[in-house]
Amino acid sequence: MSPSNQLLNAINAFKQWRATRKKTTHKTPEALQQQVVELLLHYSRGTISNALGLSGSQVKRWQHVIHLTLRSRILLGIEPADFRCGIDGFSARCRLHLGANPQSGALYMFIDRNKTMIRALRFDGTGFWLMTKRLSKGKFQQRPSPKHPKLHSVTAVY
Repeated sequence: MSPSNQLLNAINAFKQWRATRKKTTHKTPEALQQQVVELLLHYSRGTISNALGLSGSQVKRWQHVIHLTLRSRILLGIEPADFRCGIDGFSARCRLHLGANPQSGALYMFIDRNKTMIRALRFDGTGFWLMTKRLSKGKFQQRPSPKHPKLHSVTAVY
């Protein structure tokens, strides 16, 4: 879907939500917040705020949260990653090894050689997030494999 169609869909979704909510103090649904964050990949905060009737500070708050929905794309690296590299190294890995644009808004996940750490990279429209999870004990049981293209849940063994 083109960015202009995404913006029109968001405008209509906000109009419908405002027309049906019971109180003006109700929190904006996460699905609508996610639409706003996705629009930040294509439009400035001011453009989105004006189009949707939101304050700039509201949009800024939402973009500083990593939103995951059923529509979120998550790509897993199947080879062990060198965790000494930072944002630039993981961005290059997305482009070269996964053939993906790291600024697409997808969440890119990597597992280290020892299967004790996971790193996630995501672009939120203003910059990159690089998150790390390190297990205190145990290892992740499995790593994604090209032999098994279906995604499996990754669990830790203690």
